[in-house]
Amino acid sequence: MKLYAFGHNSYSELVAPTPSSTSNPLSPVCIVEAAAIQVLWISWCDIVIAYQSPAETWTIQYRGTGLPPKLQEHIAQSVPIREAVSGHRQTLHFFGSTLHDGLRGYFITSTDGTNSGMCIFSTDLEAKGGMPLVRKYSSALVQKTSTVQMDSAGRVLLGLRMDENENDNENQTRNLHFNDLNELVAHLAAQSESSPSTQQLAPFIPTQWCTNATTSTALSSDGQVFTSSRDLRFPKCLGRTPTNPEHFESIPYFSETCIQAISSGGYMSGAVSTDGELFLWGQSIPGHDGSIAVLEEFALGDDDLGGRGGTRISCAPEQDELIKCLDVYIDGMEARTSEVRGIDGNTKRAVLGAGVNSNGQLGLQTTTTFVKHFEEISVFRDVAIQQLVATGWSTFVVTL
Repeated sequence: MKLYAFGHNSYSELVAPTPSSTSNPLSPVCIVEAAAIQVLWISWCDIVIAYQSPAETWTIQYRGTGLPPKLQEHIAQSVPIREAVSGHRQTLHFFGSTLHDGLRGYFITSTDGTNSGMCIFSTDLEAKGGMPLVRKYSSALVQKTSTVQMDSAGRVLLGLRMDENENDNENQTRNLHFNDLNELVAHLAAQSESSPSTQQLAPFIPTQWCTNATTSTALSSDGQVFTSSRDLRFPKCLGRTPTNPEHFESIPYFSETCIQAISSGGYMSGAVSTDGELFLWGQSIPGHDGSIAVLEEFALGDDDLGGRGGTRISCAPEQDELIKCLDVYIDGMEARTSEVRGIDGNTKRAVLGAGVNSNGQLGLQTTTTFVKHFEEISVFRDVAIQQLVATGWSTFVVTL
């Protein structure tokens, strides 16, 4: 497997076992090659990766500016983190603010309930005030935790698993929310399983959950998409009419569609249906002159593009006001998500990018600071992609 990076040069600090060089600084750079690779966390200021040597030994690396050296060392040398990455009946989740403070902690849960715990990292100000750099909490609440998300306002959202003796109607405490991380810390220290807030944010247990600059997006087990936001300045990011924006409410557009994956970043969100349809909603960055063509009110359809073949993503002109269903083509053939099987039986694959490119974060060999139409990143043509993550000014791609 290989890990490619492009965009902001924070990746240059990674200790790459077998990096490849490139003569074109705008092209994606292979920074790690190993038997197995995972990107465990990424924000605008830091990244955590894990890679496995041929001897099946896992190495954990933190790189960035969000954490002091002692916390970086904690992540690299933590035995529980390494065991969880190795898949020893444990699951590991990092959490933080992707657009603000970066990484703030992690939690580990196990199938038998042992070795479960949540570690929260102190800020420089908290450490100067006498707080330990790493605060660890173990409780029944941590064992039930399935996800931790922080939104742009600093609110912390917890998703909890149901016990075997619970049913779908018993969801009063399935989703907890805290005004900030300090409130969560106080709650964990008190060993309480009830939420300090009386608001019920969502009537379901999210199977996927992600946040961007304004909005939290969650996916339910039956494939419905829910959104929530405290920022009413950008209603397009909700993907629905903001009747009750702070609570998770379903997006009506997807009422007859089963969604299998969601993603979110900046001021946009995307979804992929079980049929392989690709959807996008949101807006361009406030104050930025550029706008992605497929999100514009009068999007260009295939006829407007000259009916050309090739590899592209376009949008029919008559679309929903908020949600755009995108048409994806690889070599002129209609594709589902990112790949298409040709008449010769071979599967064709492509990765495309559009939007802000001021730091080369799209991986395109162009100095254009904004790319209006989706363009193919040629280095990944017909390459099987294991993982693709992007935030801030950097993008990382794991290939098989």
